[in-house]
Order: sequence, then structure tokens, then C-alpha cells
Amino acid sequence: MSIATIGSGISVSVQTGHGLGRDILLLTEDQILAYQKAEYANKLLYIATLCFAKLSIISLLKILTASKLHRILGLLLTVFIASWSILSGLVSAFQCGAEEPWRFLERGGSCFDLEAAFWQSVGVVNILTDLALILFPVHVIMTLQMSTSKKVTILTFFGARSLDIAATAAQMAFLHGFASPNPTKDLWTWTLLTQIIECITILTSCVPYLRPLLEHVPSGLYGTDTIRHRALQHRFESG
Repeated sequence: MSIATIGSGISVSVQTGHGLGRDILLLTEDQILAYQKAEYANKLLYIATLCFAKLSIISLLKILTASKLHRILGLLLTVFIASWSILSGLVSAFQCGAEEPWRFLERGGSCFDLEAAFWQSVGVVNILTDLALILFPVHVIMTLQMSTSKKVTILTFFGARSLDIAATAAQMAFLHGFASPNPTKDLWTWTLLTQIIECITILTSCVPYLRPLLEHVPSGLYGTDTIRHRALQHRFESG
């Protein structure tokens, strides 16, 4: 997940250095080519980041619950998200053909309409899966034996994914850049929002893994480690 996010950030930096936010008529052919390659890479890495972040949340929830129903739901979500990500990655990779597919600015605009519709569908599914990743923890945590205040605290962290939903909705408002005759200038807002969404999804996926939070959950996840650590320490002191 981190590698994909870092790669996406580097790609956007390359885009910025080769024309992102500037008028396409002011760019050289080499700049336009470099821009297209960087955008191509950024889109694929963006999809990968979303996929890995969502799967990490599901992995945590499957650890926290012993319920067969929850594990089945987690498995179904995993299969759906993985399948969606692979399909989206393939479409993004080859929507302008298999030969130099990054040259979307040289296809007479035929890729733009497809891209706008495609990224709209990606945004919709991203929002729906984020909603599922907010509701799923609610069902898991509410079945655990703990105080209401602790449940609210934990669910607040999982509910932070609503920020990702808001950012994705905002991103979808700037899809018109794909159909623009001046995409290097008009797509800068959409590209910026991809980076914001990635930062949010990384943060909201990592926060639930914080030890102080998980220590409130009666899953034995840290209890086992603590017992093992104390046993080893006692054995070391005795030796």
C-alpha cells in the first residue's frame, strides 16, 4: 500500500514538472509525452492504493471477530474489492489500446469520454465500498462485549472513512477535465484530489491498527502478545 502511494506521489510530481496545471499549447512534445506517462502510472497506482487500503481494513475486522457470518461477509467484500480493482486496473491500463496506451492525448478525444464515464464508475464504487467499510465495523463492534463509550470511540475511528467519501464526491465534480481540449490545465484539480483521497484512505486505514485502540477490543490480539512477552521476560530473568 505504501509503495503504491509513494509511487503515485512521484508520478504526480513528474506530471507537475511536465505541465500539470499549465496550458497544453505552451508545452513541448517531450513534456506532453512525459506528462501522459506520469498520469498513466498515477491512475494505476491510485487504484492499487484504494484496493490495498480497503483490504487492510477487512483483514483487521476479520481478526477482531470470531463470528462465522462476519468472516463470510469479510470474504465477500474482499473478493468484490479485489475483483473490482483488477478489472478497473485493466480498463485503465488498456482503454486507449495496448500499444503505447499512455498516449491518450493523441487519440482524437476518443479516450476522454470513456475516461470520464470510467472514473465516474470508479468513484461510485469507491463510495459504496467505503460505506460498506463503515457499516461492517458497526455490525462487528456492536456484538463485542465492551462499554458503550468504548464502542463509540472505536466506531468513530472506523467512521473516519466518511472523509474519503466526501473527497471522492468532490473529485467526481471535476471529471469534465477528461473531455477538455486542454486537459493538462483542467485536470489539475482532479489529480490533486486523487492525492488527497490517497492520504485520507491511508490514514483511515492505519488508525484502527493503533495499539491503544485495539487494546480496548476483547479480541486477544494483544493479550496473547503480552502474555508471551511476560513469559519470555520471566524465563530470561530466571536464566
